[in-house]
Amino acid sequence: MPVRIAVIAEAEPDRRQICEMVDRKVMDHAPDWWGREQLEEEREYCGLIPETLFTRWTELRSLPSPEGALRRGGFIGFPKGKQRHYDYPLARKALNGCVLASPRIDAAILVRDMDQQPNERAESLEQACNEISPNALSVVLALPTAKREAWVLNGFDPRDRNEEKVLAVVRRELGYDPRMSPERLDAMKHGAKHDAKRVLGILLGEDRDHDRELQCWQETPWTVLRERGKGSRLTDFLTDVKDRLVPRIIGA
Repeated sequence: MPVRIAVIAEAEPDRRQICEMVDRKVMDHAPDWWGREQLEEEREYCGLIPETLFTRWTELRSLPSPEGALRRGGFIGFPKGKQRHYDYPLARKALNGCVLASPRIDAAILVRDMDQQPNERAESLEQACNEISPNALSVVLALPTAKREAWVLNGFDPRDRNEEKVLAVVRRELGYDPRMSPERLDAMKHGAKHDAKRVLGILLGEDRDHDRELQCWQETPWTVLRERGKGSRLTDFLTDVKDRLVPRIIGA
């Protein structure tokens, strides 16, 4: 039986990027004889609704709680006296749903952009995760600061002279290298100077396709991604994948 991994994400591009990064990490640690077919047999991504690839955060509020999720006590109930701010309630509901799911779910990845109140929201998600027994569920947090595009930027390296020139222009405009500090691109207004989507669009071209983005997280060395990703939380994510997901999947 494959290791079933529930993914909670904001949109399909987020899910796809995160799952492809996880797959690359798994394959780097897998036996030499593993191919893509073997990987597909050993792990399965899913949502909380049967036959879905992931569950959107916006769907969690209307999603019915599984039987037993609201009982008091143990690791299922909300701990008494705890404040439930930011993303804590929805994360808690999602993780409860994973623990009680049938067929069973072995692990969960919570993917959430940290473009608003990143420290407080990250703490609320960590609180929800820490209250779930690791024996019941392996949980990985994917919390790009400020948006998922930050992790693409962490892995961007020019492929030709044109991209080199564009990167130089962007660095002069911003006053810093967006690959090294993409977490500084935290503008909320679309198209603003420090909007991560805008900057990535300039570097890759507004008509960029998934394949060019894919190169940024599939071909850039892990050492580079880990060094550049300290501020954007990419390093934390890669560590959690290696420690919590890889052993389960390879061991399966």
